[in-house]
Amino acid sequence: VHQKSNNRTIAVFAALTLFASTYVYHVSPLARVNATTAVLSLAGIYCLDRRGRRWTVLGIVLLLSALYCKQTAIDAVAAGVIYLLVHSWRKGVATAVPILTAAVGLFVLVDWYSLGQFWTNVAVANVNPFDWTMTTAYFQNFGEIHLVLLAIAGAGLLLEVRRRRVTIYHMYLVSALAVSLSVGKWGAGESYFLDALVALCVVAGLTLGRLNTVLPQGWRPLLPLVLLCQMP
Repeated sequence: VHQKSNNRTIAVFAALTLFASTYVYHVSPLARVNATTAVLSLAGIYCLDRRGRRWTVLGIVLLLSALYCKQTAIDAVAAGVIYLLVHSWRKGVATAVPILTAAVGLFVLVDWYSLGQFWTNVAVANVNPFDWTMTTAYFQNFGEIHLVLLAIAGAGLLLEVRRRRVTIYHMYLVSALAVSLSVGKWGAGESYFLDALVALCVVAGLTLGRLNTVLPQGWRPLLPLVLLCQMP
């Protein structure tokens, strides 16, 4: 956020808003892999947003690592690949093929080494009933708690779509919210929203950074304070 907006205050407030979320400080102390997945996913997205082959390779490694922390990292992989395909189909293909090849190769290798227990305990064990009622309840709770973030990020997303300047972070927000629908699966919980929360804070920060360049000078110091309304 600081690099995109050149505003350190907004960047700091965006980060603090993430850590102030009741979802984050409720789930993270439980030592779930979701927090690690979110860190690796954001790092991978950041690398793919940079120019250069080394950044792309590092992004692939990070996204693959996130994917093997938890399968919900498919949101970051999808956002990164789609973004690259839109801007440079060659780079998109060059990113998608190694991720797919490595992911399948690692799966086969680990499953073979574990005598099929990887498939049994990671894939089959997670095929649980899905309940749309539970999905609706979780999303209602998520929306009520993070209303300010959703409003700011949603407005920013609509603005960038209209300007046709959607960034990889905006795509990540959409894909993360889409994957969060899997919260309706039995055994899921607030942890399934961590990636979406990370993306929300980033996009909200970018939106405020954008407003900082167009609002009158006297209003600009108040922008970071908007995020205080989100903090419990």
